[in-house]
Amino acid sequence: KLSPNQYPWKKPVASSKFTSWFFPLDNKAGWIPFALSKGLRLHKKEKLDLIFTSSPPPSLHVTGYLLSLFTGLPWIADFRDPWIGYKLEKFPTPFHSFIKNKTQRMIIKKAKRVIAANPSVKEELERQSFNAKEILLVEQGYDEEDFRGDQTDNEEIFTIGYLGTFSPDCDPTPFFSALGEMIDQGMIHRERVRFVHAGISAGMDLDRMLEKYKLKDLVQQKGYLPHRESLDLMKKVSLLLLVTANHPSIFPAKVFEYLRLNKPILGIMPEESQISKFIIRMKGGKVLSLEDKDGIKKSLLSYFEDFNRKELTLNSDQDEVKHFERKSITARLSSLFDE
Repeated sequence: KLSPNQYPWKKPVASSKFTSWFFPLDNKAGWIPFALSKGLRLHKKEKLDLIFTSSPPPSLHVTGYLLSLFTGLPWIADFRDPWIGYKLEKFPTPFHSFIKNKTQRMIIKKAKRVIAANPSVKEELERQSFNAKEILLVEQGYDEEDFRGDQTDNEEIFTIGYLGTFSPDCDPTPFFSALGEMIDQGMIHRERVRFVHAGISAGMDLDRMLEKYKLKDLVQQKGYLPHRESLDLMKKVSLLLLVTANHPSIFPAKVFEYLRLNKPILGIMPEESQISKFIIRMKGGKVLSLEDKDGIKKSLLSYFEDFNRKELTLNSDQDEVKHFERKSITARLSSLFDE
């Protein structure tokens, strides 16, 4: 049995470099002819009205384009990640980069409508497309059904929670470094703080990091949990941590669930990023840059003192948060389909 920090994808495998040479779009591109054949048979049998493709993987959009071309049906392309630019991607050759860029621009041009799942994706697609077509925003949101039941905080111990994967793209080092120093300096009492992680660590040795900052006994690593169970765990924390890589295009979808939990968010991320601007606009908490250790410590201390005074609250606009409930988002998507 593997521990949460020993999953096999921690280290890159040679096959990813191999497939990037022979599949310029993505490593799922070999599925395109089979998906196209199935789609054409379905259309012949069911007389479809609309084609909707959602990526990743981005090769799905190529399938959607070809289906639209052969059937004459309107086609909507939904991007949950930008195809290019989400990470500092390295291409095997300039030709591979050219193929990807050309294909993405073709998709944006040919689709009847193009949807982005968050402001970062929208901004990236608009920057890359060189096209006047409007990129529509339909967010991923949260499911209200996931929040049924009690929401009882732990009133005795200041508990910080994180939902999801720690990785080089979501590196908790600035946070744990700041927390470790605060405990060493007596700013926060060791027995009065806990950290709960519902998720795994991939691409980094979290246990070694916790040992380095003398935090191993304070951190509860729950590993993978059913989604509802992980949210139930977050209902009991005092403060929610959100960390992203030093790249402005990253926009974690869990931010919508964080906002629905109605607890303060400590965001450690690029201050110019869309996710940072979104948290500030929604009055969801405080945002600090990855390099601002003093700011992280100051914010943590402020939250800890508010907790001790039983004054730790959040003044976010929950009416605005309801805008991101999935029934509302689905109604907007349905309206777009009707259009």
